[in-house]
Amino acid sequence: MVNAVRRTLKLSGLHLEHRGQFSVLWLVGVLTYGGFGLIYPQFSILITGRGFSLQEFGVIQGIATFLSITSLVYIGKLSDRLNKRKAILAGALLLGIPIAVLFPHASTLSMFVALLAFYLLSASLFNATAANWVSRFGTPTGMGRLHGSYRISYSVGWVLATGFMGKALDAWGVDATFYLGAALFAAALLLTVFLTRDTASEPVPLASESLGDVSYFPWPPQLKALLVALGIFTLAQTMGQNLSYIFLREEMQATNQQFGLLSSVQSWPEVPLMLALGILSDRVSNTALVAGGMLLAGLRWILMAVVRGITPLYFVQPLHAIAMTVTEVVIIAVISREVPSRFLGSVMGWRVTITSGAQLVAPLLAGAVGEEFGIRVVFLSAALISVAAGLLIVYFTASAKKPHKIYDYC
Repeated sequence: MVNAVRRTLKLSGLHLEHRGQFSVLWLVGVLTYGGFGLIYPQFSILITGRGFSLQEFGVIQGIATFLSITSLVYIGKLSDRLNKRKAILAGALLLGIPIAVLFPHASTLSMFVALLAFYLLSASLFNATAANWVSRFGTPTGMGRLHGSYRISYSVGWVLATGFMGKALDAWGVDATFYLGAALFAAALLLTVFLTRDTASEPVPLASESLGDVSYFPWPPQLKALLVALGIFTLAQTMGQNLSYIFLREEMQATNQQFGLLSSVQSWPEVPLMLALGILSDRVSNTALVAGGMLLAGLRWILMAVVRGITPLYFVQPLHAIAMTVTEVVIIAVISREVPSRFLGSVMGWRVTITSGAQLVAPLLAGAVGEEFGIRVVFLSAALISVAAGLLIVYFTASAKKPHKIYDYC
């Protein structure tokens, strides 16, 4: 039995001495995304239900995103100086509690902007800090498997919570469902405070660390193309996702039970995908995985634009898992594994900047297009933009004379 556990941990890319801390953070991930799953799908419904148009909803999202990005810059610099992950993670969870309690009672534009900004800040801090922390537990060749194994905790929490959300709404109503989300954040906070400890070690050394001393990072074309494509892809996914819950409720007239199940089923394939793509990203062409994932994710928005009944959506929604896996496992694993650690902070910073810029523009664009032409046109736009991102990756891969590791350019 012990040997089987050891083999499983080895396959996950995890150092054995960190298995206890990894397990705690994994459970924290389940609880946190359980909280997110109970409250996030209802945000857009509550805002438009208060009388705000799609365009006004886009403006609210855009302003909130801008405020959260601005805050993240300063908090990120502070966390680098302090080198403390536990405090930042606990702070992100603590911030989520009042958001969940207050959101169902909000009614004004300024209050929605403030609550959404704090929510985005809380979620971004949690994701970035958890990824940074978990990276310190892994082996040099297992970053894809490690991040895939950890990201499964998010999928489990989201699937269980959203699957239960419909029953909770029918039984207890909106307010109590949000309070339950706050309770899950509180439970995750307690685990973080009492059962985790900061890992002092730096991320594991990579193959690229054996190279000579270089004071700057000469960006290779493949990495530039990857980040540009990621920005384009993030724009597409954010545009579609921002209005998808409104679409389910208002246009498709989904009941509470259907709404909860459709929010849940979109993440069902994430667990096997996280494992499969996490392992594949350590062994095969990452550009093929990223490009293929982006092209397939665009298929979801095409189908969402033409679907006419609730039943087909149960087969369309799971395509969402492809987009999540590509952006949250494969790309992070590529950067973590192949960029020298002395440049990793800079490259990750550019990644956050690019995706944040896309997330800032997306709600404004989606709101304007949705108000003028309808939500289905937004989905078609998201599909075309996703395909463009995938084709950009294909183009740069095909135009390269030979495949290069990123560190060949360092």
